[in-house]
Order: sequence, then structure tokens, then C-alpha cells
Amino acid sequence: MKNLLVLLKNGGNDRYTAQEKIYKQLRGEGCVNIIYRSIEPYRGTLHDAEDLFQDAFLVLMKKLDKGEHQDEFNAKNYLVAIARNLWKNTSRSNKVAEDYQNEYAHDASISLYCDEHLERQEKRKLVDGVINTLTDQCKEILRLWMEDFSMREIAAKLDLSSERMAIKYKYRCHKRLVKYLAGRPNLVNELNN
Repeated sequence: MKNLLVLLKNGGNDRYTAQEKIYKQLRGEGCVNIIYRSIEPYRGTLHDAEDLFQDAFLVLMKKLDKGEHQDEFNAKNYLVAIARNLWKNTSRSNKVAEDYQNEYAHDASISLYCDEHLERQEKRKLVDGVINTLTDQCKEILRLWMEDFSMREIAAKLDLSSERMAIKYKYRCHKRLVKYLAGRPNLVNELNN
């Protein structure tokens, strides 16, 4: 596990490789079944356990990135504990929401929740619209850059002639995105609200 933690901190392809190995290792050790056995008494399903495994894995990766772990730790136990906590929090949230809906089914706050949900969906559409103004190559370059891939790795992944070419394309794509947003202040305001 120590070797994988070092790879995680390297970023780029090393990070991706380490995440993939950790993911496969934890699945292979039966984490989904352990999570399922933990939540089954509380009306948890195998599908819930799969979802919890995915969510817990993401939390685990964030904690490992931040160094929030002891030098010697058991990743399987850590992941299962995270999943159990997520289930408890979700169960509490669902219970509170269920009780609230049962008691105040016609209350105005329910429509407020729906409005907020629709607002988030609209923002997501706006962001997707902005992203879709870029070429596929620009989308991929910016995605890889945001995932901490080095310019050399980006050049290799996209079959560019050199690292300098990747830097040049990333600069152009970023500039194009900034220019697009600069010409649409109303859109920027909507995204910021």
C-alpha cells in the first residue's frame, strides 16, 4: 500500500494507476459484501452497498490525498468505516426528510426544495453549454490538466508532437474559454449566483 500512496501523490498517470489498483484491490477483498452485510439489517440493498462503495472510495482518495491517515493503516477497514458513516448520515437524512414529508406534505418548503433542485439542474445545463462551445480536443486537454496530468503526459495521451505543443494548446483552450465567458457577463453572473 505504501508504494501506491507514493504513486497517488505523484499525480498524472501514476495517480490514475494507483487509484485503479487500490480500487481493484478493495473490490477483490470483498468490501462491497462487507458493506452490504453492515447495512442489510437497516433495509440496505446490494445496490445501496455498491453505491456506498463508490462514494466511500472517493472519500478515501480525498483523505489519502490530504494525508489524513496513519502511516500503517488497513485501507479495507478504513473504506468500510467510511461507508458505514455515509450510510448512517444518509439514513438520518432520509429519516428526517421522510418524517418531514409525512408531517408537512403540502408545506411550501417542499416546493422551495424542488425550486432549488431545478435551479441546480439549470446551472448544470449552463456549465455544459459553456463546455460544449469548446472542441473535443480542448475539452480533453482541460480535463486532463484539471486532473493533474503533466503536460508531457497530456501530449502523449493526445498524440501531440511535444510537451510544448500541449502547453500551447492548453493555453489556447483556456484563453478561448475565458474569452467566451468575458463576452457573456450575464452568464457569469448566473453561474456565480
